[in-house]
Amino acid sequence: FPSHDTEGKVSGKIRDQYFDYNAFSYRERNSKLNNESLAERIEKSRPGLEISDYEVQNRNDLSKPIIENYNFDFDNAVEIIGDKMYLSPLLFFAMYENPFKQEKREYPIDFVFPHQDKYIISLTLPDGYVVESLPEPKAISMPEDMANFKFNLSNNGNQIQTICTFDINTAVMSSDDYETLKSFFKEVINKQTEKIVLKKG
Repeated sequence: FPSHDTEGKVSGKIRDQYFDYNAFSYRERNSKLNNESLAERIEKSRPGLEISDYEVQNRNDLSKPIIENYNFDFDNAVEIIGDKMYLSPLLFFAMYENPFKQEKREYPIDFVFPHQDKYIISLTLPDGYVVESLPEPKAISMPEDMANFKFNLSNNGNQIQTICTFDINTAVMSSDDYETLKSFFKEVINKQTEKIVLKKG
C-alpha cells in the first residue's frame, strides 16, 4: 500500500509474481544474480527508485511462481504545483515510450508467448489532501482480441486503487497488423500516463 508525503515522495511495498513462461524467463535471466544485484537492476531501470529488503521466493521450485518482495522509496512520482499534486496511478510501472516506432514493418512481430501483465496498486493519500480528479476508466482492444488493455481507478476516502490489465493474446502478429498494434500501444501509453490530481482539502 504505497503512501506519499507532502514532499511528493512515494513509499510502499511491492509484491511481484511471475507465472508460467514469465517465471521460466525470469529464472533464465537471473539465475546467476544475487538479491543485491537484482535490486540494483530494478533501481537502474527506474531513476529515483530506492529498494530495500529485497527477496525472491521459489527461485528453484519450478512448480511455483517466482515472487519478488521489496520495500521502496520513489522520488520521481509526484509533481507539486501550488496546492496540487499530480502523480501517475501506475507509479514506476507506467510505460512512457512506444516500443513500435518504425513507419513500416516487413516482418512479423513475435511476442514469444501470450501473456498478461496485471497491476493492482493501492495508494494512501497524504494528510491534508483530497482527490480532485482521477483518470477515466478505459478498455482498448485490437481486432480479434489479439491484445487488450483495461484500466480502472476508484477512490474510497483516503485510498485510491488502480487495477490495470494488459493482455497479449496472439504470440506472433503479422506485419499487416503493425499499424493497428502501433496505434494500440499509443492509446495504452496515453491512458497510463494520465495523472491523478490531488488538492489540499
